[in-house]
Amino acid sequence: MPLILIAGVVTSSPKSDPFPTQGRPHCTVHIKTAESEGAWVVRGFDDLASELEALLAGDAVAIQGSLSIEASGQAGHRTIRISVIAGQVMPLWRRFPNRLPVHQAVASAR
Repeated sequence: MPLILIAGVVTSSPKSDPFPTQGRPHCTVHIKTAESEGAWVVRGFDDLASELEALLAGDAVAIQGSLSIEASGQAGHRTIRISVIAGQVMPLWRRFPNRLPVHQAVASAR
């Protein structure tokens, strides 16, 4: 599988399955990049699942991993799903839920 590096913003809270009935523990998060119309689906397994779970919506992050392309559906109606299997998670900037917006922080500092 080819390696890929994407950088973007987390669009929603991560969804994890720490105790799956089959397979390994995993976490899924959606990352919006400046160049894409949709969001990238990023999956992390084992130790990387806990790193993805720590992210919040609005956090900037870079993800390095393997590109996964899956085709499904029947003839005439095929769906191609592109995702990234995380190999490394690099938080770039974290949005804190209790942080004031810039205009409110400036007004309260006066």
